[in-house]
Formats: sequence, structure tokens, C-alpha cells
Amino acid sequence: MRSELSRRLEAEISKMEIIDPHTHLQHPTPSAGVIGNIFGYHYIKMELSTAGMDVETLMDDSLPPDDFLKNALPYIPRIQNTTTWWGFMTICEALGFKDKVINEENWQDLCEISSETMSQDGWYKKALDSINIKKSFLTNLPDEDMTGCDMEYFVPSLRTDEWVLEIDQDTTREKLEKLTGSSVKNLGDVKKGIKQIAQKFVGIGAASMAISLPPDFQAFVVAESDAAGIYDNILQGKRVTDYELTRLKSYMLYSLFEVCDEFNLPFQMMLGVDRKIHKRLEWDGFSTRMDMMKTFRDALNRFPNVKMIFSILNTVLTHELAIYAKTFANCYAAGHWWYTFYPCIIKPMILERLQAVPYPKLVGWYSDSYYVEWTIAKIKLYIQTFSNTLADIVEDGYMDEDMALKVAKAMLWDNNIEIFDLKV
Repeated sequence: MRSELSRRLEAEISKMEIIDPHTHLQHPTPSAGVIGNIFGYHYIKMELSTAGMDVETLMDDSLPPDDFLKNALPYIPRIQNTTTWWGFMTICEALGFKDKVINEENWQDLCEISSETMSQDGWYKKALDSINIKKSFLTNLPDEDMTGCDMEYFVPSLRTDEWVLEIDQDTTREKLEKLTGSSVKNLGDVKKGIKQIAQKFVGIGAASMAISLPPDFQAFVVAESDAAGIYDNILQGKRVTDYELTRLKSYMLYSLFEVCDEFNLPFQMMLGVDRKIHKRLEWDGFSTRMDMMKTFRDALNRFPNVKMIFSILNTVLTHELAIYAKTFANCYAAGHWWYTFYPCIIKPMILERLQAVPYPKLVGWYSDSYYVEWTIAKIKLYIQTFSNTLADIVEDGYMDEDMALKVAKAMLWDNNIEIFDLKV
């Protein structure tokens, strides 16, 4: 049973302006358009699959998206216990669907009602305004066309995975050459091209770089001559060892730290995802390496002016991340990413961070959403869990209600303004 204090805090927090510093929204089409695209979200698709649905056939991309919902009707009761399903029903309600269940009698009504709502002029703005989200960060690949991007609502963020994890691939070099109009003949050309692209993104208002790193990534200093020699061998088609590639990837990450330092760009780093652990369905998972945070000690010391905002995909190292944020002025703990976005995990993470870390070091929430409709569900889940957590802290006597609201405002708005130097 929720306390009156928790409900009071939730009512006040729900009125606050919010910044969403990490999404996968596509600026030309930030809305799903039809309910089938919302239902086809990988969280739901994975749950249906593991509950017995043949998603390869019944949710194949060749089908009309709304058929995903129709085909899933026999399996929906098997996933109604999850907070993912709660989130989907929260979206349905926000779109104007009033029923509490979805079945053979009403699924078409849901498709029609939701399509009508999402086809309204400026719907994505209405959706974000309804939950007080004033700015949403995008995740932009280096070659993404930003023409027509609504800068009133969206903030570019340069995704840099390919320049580190795929630095040995011909496609990475070819794309860099195409974007810069210059040949890549050595590692110096790569760094020059990356700097040129970063400068372009800064010029259109990019507020951060971002990267997702696997659990076994190692960050350490590598001599430029060593990295250049390895890259020369790659360009010449020579074989490089795994350890040589590890050194080159680390060198490239440090090169990105240098770019961030030069352009005053914070760096959002997501740690721990294992790609395609399910070979056939290509589901991503996570695993834990005990040195996932420790490997960044040198970089945190070496680049004190680069703000490094870490998200971590497990509960094992959340305490270590909190203490790093407490120890290093340039280290920040962010949100609740992917497999940690469940109330039972969010609450202890908030408690741990608020009891150990000064609150200006905390990015409270981000949606990680692919459509604005999922942003609605995710912020509602977070605010409810956040309010319950703050109520416990107040009731335990560690802060009063006014301070709890001050902390909430900081974690959802003020800290993002300060960390990312936003002009709003």
C-alpha cells in the first residue's frame, strides 16, 4: 500500500519539467504511428517469445504491424504480470483506449483509436508535453541526416561505437571518407576525420557523445606509434591479433576522450551489453565483468575536464559506480538502463545513490525509448518508483519533504542542464 506522502510527492514531481538525456527516437518519425509498432517493441517481443509464441512467424517484419497484436492475443495473458505489460497498457490509456484488457472483441478498437490519436498534427509534441518533457536527446550516427530536426524538442548526441568497436572494418573507413571527403591512409587521418565530424555535430547543437561498450572492454593507455602500426597493418590487409585489436580499440576510445576534452562534450557511456546472446532471434543480453568500472580509473584521472556519465547494465556493480561518482568530480551515475528498468531494481539503486553521492552527480532517469509513446510509460513508472523511494527516505528521517522535492527536480532537470550545459 502506497503512503499518502508517496502520492503527494508523485503529484508534485509529475508537474516538474523533465529532460530525457538518452533516447533512440528518430527525429523524422518520433511517434510509432500505429499500435503494432509500439507492441513490437523488443521488450514485449522477447517476453512473448519466451512465453511460447513463435515470434519469428507471428511477428515477422513482413506482416502489417497491427497483425502482431492480433497474432499475440492467445499469449498476452502469459506476460500480464510484467511491468513491461503495465507500460504497454499505460500507453494504450494515453492513446485513448479505456478498456483494461485486450482481447478478440476489442483489439481492432485499440488499433483504430491509437492510429487516430497518433495521426493528429503535432502528436509527438502533445505526447511529450503531456509528461512535461521539454528536451529529448537523440542518438545520432555520424552519417545521420539532421535536416529538419526539431531543435525545440530534440538535442543531438553523437553515437561513436563504430569508431571504437568497428575500427578495423572497411565500412567504418569508407563511411569516414565519404563524410569528410578525404582519403583515410593512416590512423592520423581517422582522428582528423572524427574531429571534423564532431565539430559539425557541435555546430548543430550536439550536447554529448555516446557509446555502448561490451562487458569485456578494456580501457588503457596505448602509445600512438603502437596504435598507428596496428592500423597500418589493417589497411594493408595483414592479420592482427586479438590483443592488437584490443589495444587499437582502447587507443580510439582515448582519442574520443581527447575530442570531448577539446569540444567540452560530456561522454555518455553504457556498460555491459552482450550483443546477440540468443543466436537465432538475436536477442541482446548482459553479463558482468568485475573490472567494468575499474578499467576507467586511468581515464577519469587523465581527463578531469571530461564529464563521463556511466550507465551500467547490472546490479552487481551499481555500488562501485556510486562510489566512483562520489570519488571523481567528472564521474556521474545515470538512470536505469534496459534490464535494470524495473521498480524492484530502480528503488535500491536510487536509495544507494542518494545515501552515498551528492545529488548534483546523479542523472535520475532517461527513457532509452524508440518512440515517444514508450517515453510516456517509462517516465510514469519511474516517477511512481522515485516517489515511493523518496517517501521512504523522508519517513526514515534522512531528509524532509521539501528537500526530497528539491532532489527530484535536480535529478530530472537541473543536473542535466548543468552536466550537458544546455541552454533552455
